[in-house]
Amino acid sequence: MRDEQHAEPVRRSGRRRRVLLGAAAAGLVLLLVVAGGAVLALNSALSGIRRDPPRADAPASAAPGEPVNLLLVGVDAAEPGSPAEFEPGAQRSDVVMLVHVSADRSSVGVVSLPRDLWVEVPGAGRNKLNASFGQGGIDALHRTVAALTGVRPDHYAVVGFDGFRALTDAVGGVEVDVDEPSATGEHRFDAGTNHFDGERALAYVRQRSGLEGGDLDRARRQQDVLQALSAQVLSRDTATDPGRLFGVLEAFGRHATLDAGLSNARIRDLAWQMRGVRPADVQLLTAPVAGSGQEDGQSVVHPDEERAGQLWDALREDALQAYADRFPDAVRGGAG
Repeated sequence: MRDEQHAEPVRRSGRRRRVLLGAAAAGLVLLLVVAGGAVLALNSALSGIRRDPPRADAPASAAPGEPVNLLLVGVDAAEPGSPAEFEPGAQRSDVVMLVHVSADRSSVGVVSLPRDLWVEVPGAGRNKLNASFGQGGIDALHRTVAALTGVRPDHYAVVGFDGFRALTDAVGGVEVDVDEPSATGEHRFDAGTNHFDGERALAYVRQRSGLEGGDLDRARRQQDVLQALSAQVLSRDTATDPGRLFGVLEAFGRHATLDAGLSNARIRDLAWQMRGVRPADVQLLTAPVAGSGQEDGQSVVHPDEERAGQLWDALREDALQAYADRFPDAVRGGAG
């Protein structure tokens, strides 16, 4: 399996296509409303999103002038449900991303955390990152990510994969550049530009078999599709079409669960503060890894402790651009 430092080539096109996923279509919760549109449709769509009950230990929402960190989780279920409905082992977190919105609200960093990353799960010893969600739901994953990065997410969003599919269809599909041909089930992906509807996009981001880089290649695919999806959401075609905009918001709302702190007012405030953000202002990164291995009879990805530490420092210090300047090979999209 390829080492992350050698498997992260700079991939840029003149059209700047690659800039932001989702299954983690959840990340779009901060970007959807930037596209504009009817206030009534927005309020209706936002009010339909499931919120988890308030938590006594929930961090206070970041104030204006402070960075915002959002934990994005894509799960292998049509709808993620709430903590009260959670059953250990019933769901897996196939996508884990940490979204960092800069203090001045001018840029966004999206850090993919490979689901097979070998980490310390608070109170449960070492295990894969996604095992924390499988065992204890969003609360356990939230604690694990905070312990790993030293960054306690201000908010979280959990989306079932049906939400990702519905979002892709709502914007009319996406165009994604595929590096090498592959196939999974009935779907074949040719090298070059592919048009994906929701079903094909979901198959593409979930494929794992046959990928040389395994979990890391999968994370890159997720980033590529998220980039294409966000570009469509923020496009003029969506922003000037109230019907399409409402369809996008409704599709997200049917399949998402947010923390109680992400109220309608909070989302609108963040959207207004981020009104100047464009796809080129978003940088995609992957947690640095040292390679793959075996732990307790399972395939895992080992973090590059030294370089990952520098990335976590950059997140805490709101200095992602400095990290990007130092390690340009680790960044995709944006100006890095």
